[in-house]
Amino acid sequence: MSELGGRFTEPVMHQSMHDLAGRLGVPDGDARLLRLTNNAVFALPAAGLVVRIIRSRRLRERAHKVAGLGAWLAHVDAPTIRLADVAVSQPIEVGGLLATVWHYLPPSSPALTVADLGAVLREFHKLERPAVALPVWDPVGDARARLADAEGLRDRDRAFLLDWCDRLAPRIAALNARLPARLVHGDACS
Repeated sequence: MSELGGRFTEPVMHQSMHDLAGRLGVPDGDARLLRLTNNAVFALPAAGLVVRIIRSRRLRERAHKVAGLGAWLAHVDAPTIRLADVAVSQPIEVGGLLATVWHYLPPSSPALTVADLGAVLREFHKLERPAVALPVWDPVGDARARLADAEGLRDRDRAFLLDWCDRLAPRIAALNARLPARLVHGDACS
């Protein structure tokens, strides 16, 4: 563990974002933490960027998938935010973790509605399968990987969550077997 209290804590994520901004040569004085879940997501409005840092070393492959998928979505002109054009290839290693950098879109007024999101997701689901190899939707496998990295989780809580994973895994497998393969937007599902 670092002197900041753990490998994936909010202070560590802030330091990683700051290090990445320095590497890219962009200002981060106005950085704002947007989300701290599976990823640490920071807005850097003055730089016109959003930084997304994956908070698990066991899910590093996701950053490569996200960067490849982001490039493909731009290529097919999908209705989504674009990866930023930065001086280094993405994903970018920072503090042993991987990050992707995106264009920042300021909040709009009036705020978008669920219906607005639904319209965009319908367009997203109409896209052909990408040339990028994508894994089968496996939220249980992802949960197990995050649990393996979870610091400070009591053994009793870890056992409870792993038991929950054991019970859920066959249901997810059955769902994947029954439905045709298609794109699923993870952020829209959370």
